[in-house]
Formats: sequence, C-alpha cells, structure tokens
Amino acid sequence: DNGWTNISTGSSSAAVITKDSFDGDGSTIIFTMTVQESNPQNILVFIGGVYQIPTTNYSVSGYQITFGSAPPAPTGVPGDNDHKITILHGFDSVGS
Repeated sequence: DNGWTNISTGSSSAAVITKDSFDGDGSTIIFTMTVQESNPQNILVFIGGVYQIPTTNYSVSGYQITFGSAPPAPTGVPGDNDHKITILHGFDSVGS
C-alpha cells in the first residue's frame, strides 16, 4: 500500500498540469495566464506559498486572473518569496 487512494470516478488517464508564475508588484491586480479558464475552481492559486480561495481572493475570465487586492511587491530581503504568484491549471479534467 503506497498510501494513495483513488477517490475519483473518472478515467485513469493522467491530468495535464500547466504552471504560470508571476511576480507581484504591490499594484497590479490583473495578470494574463497561458491557459484560458472560465471556472476559478479549476485552478490552484498561491501567493507567497499561501493558497488563495476561489471567488474570495480572485476571479478568472478567459486568459485573465484578477485578484481582489494586489499581490505584494518584493521586499528585497533574501529568501522572501511573498510576492511570488503560482497558478496551476488542469484540475478541470481530474475526476471527469
């Protein structure tokens, strides 16, 4: 037993996950993604490694993601990644 359990009822084919990465600047709230999205539930979004809640912290429309408030700018402190934005696409096909 490897500790993993299949809880989906979908096909056994692997999902294709695409990653977008951006840097916050403290003022920009709209970023252009490489994958078109219509449902914010189909992506995972992190700012500085902290998970963002769909429709509460961001919305999506086509290739754009809009944050409710601007992700922070870099502080200049070595190792500070609070401004790093990571978006993972491809979860709309999981379990389908």
